[in-house]
Amino acid sequence: MKFFNITLSVIIFILTFFSMLLTAKAGEIYHFKNGLKLYVNVVNLHPFLVDHEKVLIIQDNQKQLKQIPLYADAGLGSPAFLFKQGKDIILIDSNGYWYKFNQQAVLIEKLWKWDEDLPKGFIGIIAYDKQKNDYILIKNKNIAKNDVYRYKDPDMPDLLNKSRL
Repeated sequence: MKFFNITLSVIIFILTFFSMLLTAKAGEIYHFKNGLKLYVNVVNLHPFLVDHEKVLIIQDNQKQLKQIPLYADAGLGSPAFLFKQGKDIILIDSNGYWYKFNQQAVLIEKLWKWDEDLPKGFIGIIAYDKQKNDYILIKNKNIAKNDVYRYKDPDMPDLLNKSRL
């Protein structure tokens, strides 16, 4: 009987572990006028801890068009921040990288701008929701510059395959 309980516990653990990996889905963040969407997806989620890597995904009708690695979350939180500047969308990652997209969801600029003044058109915070195991957009929240720039790391490790960029 004891062997059965141990075996059952191991099977439940394995199923729980793999279901967490398989159910990690992209959190929809922004819709462009042409139908393309921005998502932030959890990847390489640790089986017991909250640390994980994250990627920005541009998608059209369930087809992934582009994947851009963002700064990993080591468990202390690594949100990104979304702004609208004119017709462009700017995502500022917590390590100071600015990703600027036009309305066709084309990445037109990626620059490291540590401690730069923030754009005026704040849309929201892209934050990890542990309960949903997903990234969500938190709207209508005031932010300060020191909320955005958390990890001064211009040499962000590209943990994903660079050929996907």
